Amino acid sequence: MKKLLLLCLLGWCCAANAQEEGNKKNGVAKAVEKTKKINQKTKEINDASNEAAGQAAEAAENVKTTVSNVKKIVKIFEPIINFHFKKKKNKNNGTSIPANDSPVDTDNTAAASNNEPQSTGTDYNQPGTNSTNEYPANTATYQPEYGIPENENYNPDGTMNMGHQNNGQYGNCLNLLEAKVMGMGEAEEVPGKIDLIFLSQYGGLGYSFASPYEAPTINEGVSVKSWRERNETEIAETKLTIAQFEKLTSNTSLVNAVKNARGYAASFFTPNKMDGRVFAVKVQQDNKELYALLAVYKQFGTGGSNGYLQIKIKVQGVDKNGDGNIDLNAYTRQ
Repeated sequence: MKKLLLLCLLGWCCAANAQEEGNKKNGVAKAVEKTKKINQKTKEINDASNEAAGQAAEAAENVKTTVSNVKKIVKIFEPIINFHFKKKKNKNNGTSIPANDSPVDTDNTAAASNNEPQSTGTDYNQPGTNSTNEYPANTATYQPEYGIPENENYNPDGTMNMGHQNNGQYGNCLNLLEAKVMGMGEAEEVPGKIDLIFLSQYGGLGYSFASPYEAPTINEGVSVKSWRERNETEIAETKLTIAQFEKLTSNTSLVNAVKNARGYAASFFTPNKMDGRVFAVKVQQDNKELYALLAVYKQFGTGGSNGYLQIKIKVQGVDKNGDGNIDLNAYTRQ
C-alpha cells in the first residue's frame, strides 16, 4: 500500500513538473511570437517612415526642378523695345513698369536655354496657318503700349528707322541683336556686330538686304572688303503678314518661321518696295549664332537721300545662365 502511495505521489510530481515545463515552453513561444510581431511592426513603421522621407525628398527635388525650369523660361526677345524704349509710369501708383510686357514662352525651354533651334512642326509660312490662336482675328485693333522711344531713330509704334547707303540721316548697317543702325564708317569699327546691310540699287529701281559677306559683290558704292570680319548672314522672305508677325510671341513659333522659310541666300533683292514683307534671318557661324524675324512696316523714298525703312525685329530669346533674362553673351562664342 505504501509502495502504491509512493508511486502515485511520484507520478503526480512528474506530471506537475511536466506541466510546469510545458507552461515554460509555451511562455517562451509566446514571448518569441510577441517579439516577432513587435519587430514586424517596427519594420513596417520604419519602411513607412523611409517612404515618407523619400517622397518628401522627391517633392523637394521636384520643387527645385520646377523653380529651375521657371528660371529658364524667357520671353521672346524684341531688342527695339527692350533697349530703346523708356519705361512708362503707372498712372495708378506712379511706379515704373516695363515698356513692353510680352507673353512668356513656356513651350520652348530647351531652345531658350541652349541656343539650339527647335521646331514643333507647325509651319507658320504655309497657307492655312493664319487661324491659329497665335493670330487672333481682331489684329486690326491690337495696339500695344511700347513706352517712349529714346530718340528719333525709333518710333512710337515700336518700329525703328533704317536707311540705305545714300540716306543722309539713318545708317544702313543693322545690328540685329541690339537693334542699332550705323553708317558705313561706324560699322567698320565693330564689323562683327553687323548682320545686314540695306542697299538701294540702280538709282532706286531695286532694293537689297545683304550680308556683309555678300555686300562687296553688290557694290553700289559700298565697300566692306576692308572689314576685319564679315558675318555670313542668311536671309529669306517668309509668308507671314505684318499682323501675324505682330502677334507672334513665342520662341517656338519664331524658330518655326525661321526654319520653315525657303530660299535662304546671302542677299535678298526685289525691284519693288519692301512694305509689308517679313524676313527670316539666321547667322550660323563658329563665333555667332542667332535666329530672327525682321518685318518691314513701311518703305519711304527710293534711291535718294531720303530713302529708308521702318522695321521691327524679333529674336529668339536665349537664357543660358537661367536667371530669366536674355543673355546677350549666349549669341556669341569666344
